[in-house]
Amino acid sequence: MRLKYKASGNALKMAMLTQNIGIADLRMKANIAHLTAVKAVNGASISRVTCNKIAKALGVPVTELFICD
Repeated sequence: MRLKYKASGNALKMAMLTQNIGIADLRMKANIAHLTAVKAVNGASISRVTCNKIAKALGVPVTELFICD
């Protein structure tokens, strides 16, 4: 069974807001699909790999942004 992760509360949205990054910018910086970025921001389950890409793109530790679903 593969573990899935989701955004920890509003942490992802706050990190994006702090850096003035929208979904389109996040998608490009993290090299992920637009729908995947939308899912992540809205708290849907995403893969560990995607969590790592988003955290790296934002320069924030993955543990501050995501929790195991």
